[in-house]
Amino acid sequence: MLRQHPFWGAFALLLFAGLLSLLWPLPDTIAPDARRTSLDVTARSQALLRSVHPEGRSQPVSVERLPSSVVDALLAIEDRRFYAHPGVDPVALARALWINLRQGRIVSGGSTVTMQVAEELRGNPPPTFGNKLAEMHLALRLELRRSKQEILSLWLNRVSFGNRAHGVEAAAQLYFGKPARDLTPAQAATLVGLPRAPSRYDPFRHPERAERRQHRVTRAMHGARRLFAPR
Repeated sequence: MLRQHPFWGAFALLLFAGLLSLLWPLPDTIAPDARRTSLDVTARSQALLRSVHPEGRSQPVSVERLPSSVVDALLAIEDRRFYAHPGVDPVALARALWINLRQGRIVSGGSTVTMQVAEELRGNPPPTFGNKLAEMHLALRLELRRSKQEILSLWLNRVSFGNRAHGVEAAAQLYFGKPARDLTPAQAATLVGLPRAPSRYDPFRHPERAERRQHRVTRAMHGARRLFAPR
């Protein structure tokens, strides 16, 4: 029903976010830092809760300066409906709920790229029901304040790729000895496949697993259709 009437789907999500704003003690302000491409999350008391630009990370890179294969790989494996949803994807959540019910345990979270950014901003808390609601709330607010391209940049500059490499630039230098702008499609698929389970797919310790994961991401890229907005 919501897929046939996207207006009502968006309205329901916005209403959901509004209710959470009243009932859930979440960070109240999300503001960009003019000196760098980062976010500072502050509480209602205006006290800084967490700066998401720790020292020691590589310089952030914008999506526009990366090969298109990096974003293609990311959306193909993590969020095929990225450009169609407002931060939370009801279709993905329903699919994840169905999978979890069939498995009898939580094996899928239905998280969008925006929700993953929200999770990272909140310090990657344990996967509880309450934290999932908070993550959804922050994701909806992020989409209101940032463009899709900015959200992609946030994901690519902040997630962990294992071995203390935070951000795609640091990961490209660590695993391939080159800047992220020079990544090949196969290398992009390898890196994008890491954040789901960095230690499991570690190219140094488990090269065969990393290669299988890379092939899975590549197949997803080839099978994806009409995923990406013009850039």
